Amino acid sequence: MNIRSSPSLHTPSQPSRVFLLSQRNIKRHVSRCVSYEFEDIICQIDDVELCAPEPNRFAKNAPVHQKILRRMRNAGSKNVRLANPIRLEKAHEIFFVPCQQLADLLLVNSVAGWQDKCLTKVCWIEELWASEFNKKTANILKILAQFDYIITSCFGSLKALEKETGIRCYYFPPAVDALRFSPYPNTPIRSIEFLSVGRRSPHLHKFLLNLSEKHSFFYHHDTLDSPTTLNCDEHRLLLANLVKRSKYFLVNPAKFNVREQINDQSEIGYRFFEGAASGAIMIGSIPQNEVFKALFHWQDAVLEVPSTIEALEDLWQNLNSSPEFTDNMRRNNVYYSLLEHDWVYRWKEVLNLLKLEPTESLISRENRLKCSAELIL
Repeated sequence: MNIRSSPSLHTPSQPSRVFLLSQRNIKRHVSRCVSYEFEDIICQIDDVELCAPEPNRFAKNAPVHQKILRRMRNAGSKNVRLANPIRLEKAHEIFFVPCQQLADLLLVNSVAGWQDKCLTKVCWIEELWASEFNKKTANILKILAQFDYIITSCFGSLKALEKETGIRCYYFPPAVDALRFSPYPNTPIRSIEFLSVGRRSPHLHKFLLNLSEKHSFFYHHDTLDSPTTLNCDEHRLLLANLVKRSKYFLVNPAKFNVREQINDQSEIGYRFFEGAASGAIMIGSIPQNEVFKALFHWQDAVLEVPSTIEALEDLWQNLNSSPEFTDNMRRNNVYYSLLEHDWVYRWKEVLNLLKLEPTESLISRENRLKCSAELIL
């Protein structure tokens, strides 16, 4: 089990303000890397004890016991543990549990004393679709109902989540390490014409393959189906360097290609925040929900994919022939990301919700972001 404290804020004689329970030693899927990026920033800007339990034998053999594990997860059994038991000995103001999925809550079963030792319990669930609530999730939702505050990054699930837990829930959007993804001040050459990461439209992908051959440009896209990464922090650094070197970045609503899971729910995925923070010109489909325009409120934050292939090629050529226009788009994307979409602003919202004061380190990061933004425009 890895337990570490914020070195600049925490002293051994005093318990840390935040006890953060992390999945990072159990889940190494590439989609988890952005969550661990958030955790790392929280550790930099607050007084945090991060606990990342090692997987127990059952969790290590998850591929072998996949069907059994799925059934037990659906049952939400208190006996299901993904790590060896640990006990909280010190008191903390905040017990913070970031989850990518509802099933991640099972890690809480490995922690004894969290209800008594922590004053306020907060759970942030990134991905939670309204269609997921059913009889199979009823028991695991009982774990969630023990929290004081529940946050989700899926706006369309708020009402269903409140109904199922009986607790007022909050929508906080995704974010990004805007300092890492910013192309300033040492702006690299954008040698990648189009960048596609993760889920994609097969039709658009085929078109870009042909277009790249026709015009001899670099179209960077996924070719492997490996779900795990060797190092999550290095993966985020690599992604940031790729997007900063890309002219155009393809974006879509979260899980847009698995309608059987999401139904008509349209949510904002991480690609939008990564693309904007890096100054890439985002081309794709805009999420159809109430919050997108409020979050990406500046002009031409995202360009819709034209309805025909011919129109997309024309759009691409027009953009390439309008450097002043595209440079302005890039600056706006980075500028507003630095001021609004860094992880520091999301953690500050959590503290505001709990009526807690920000730390000096948090304020210092805010000031650094503002100074970086002022240098752009």
